[in-house]
Amino acid sequence: MGERDSSGSLDLIRLFKYYNLPLTDFGNLEVELGDKLIRIWNTNDVPEVIDWFTTEKFLYDLSRKVPFFSGFENYREFTKYRLHYIGISEKNDSFNRLVVKPHDKRLRILSNEFPQNFGSRITDEIVLFFFDIKSLEIKQYQYPTDFNEIGKNELENRLRIFKDAERAFVRILDTDYNEVKFKNYPNYMNSLFNSTVERYSFSINEDIEFVTDKTTIYGDRDLYGLTGAYADFIFVNKDDGSVELVKMKNQG
Repeated sequence: MGERDSSGSLDLIRLFKYYNLPLTDFGNLEVELGDKLIRIWNTNDVPEVIDWFTTEKFLYDLSRKVPFFSGFENYREFTKYRLHYIGISEKNDSFNRLVVKPHDKRLRILSNEFPQNFGSRITDEIVLFFFDIKSLEIKQYQYPTDFNEIGKNELENRLRIFKDAERAFVRILDTDYNEVKFKNYPNYMNSLFNSTVERYSFSINEDIEFVTDKTTIYGDRDLYGLTGAYADFIFVNKDDGSVELVKMKNQG
């Protein structure tokens, strides 16, 4: 990518073991190499794809620390993206909203932005990120006054959390193509700010970093699939109604 490169290796024997395939099938291995796609086939009896790699799938697997890759220590240099737009889909799924239908912001980005690399096209460089929400709630009960609170969960309404996350990220990252900036966040009636949750924050549980004109947010995923210690997080302070991006990567 420009002047950046990375090198490493793929251990096919470890790949077979990872997918619980017998090594007796190793002789039936076939590798399909293309400019934008690599596919590894097992041609025994009925041919089937064991695994496949595009650029983004390759980086995704590296972030999952799959055992059949070695090297590529600097892969995080390739997971830094210019972020243009943040949105949620309340009625239809995100794929239909962004891809199947002519989404206004996607079309504007394709029309207005310039490629990052000489000779490339915006359609070659644009990446759509589809995120899910995973919530973690920690509770503390006082004896005996809080017994009536046991079993209550403020995080069961996923759409409420999605909306809150959208507002928080747009407010902090100030993406170019979001017309509504949610400047009053977190002061919305249906926000987590108006719930019994005392403290809450948002972070990205992926090895990616998003960049805007205003700031950057660094995501991190650990070996166990949890949010890593270096992940920046958007912290909402319910004491004074403030919201801020806490940078962790260079702390200490």
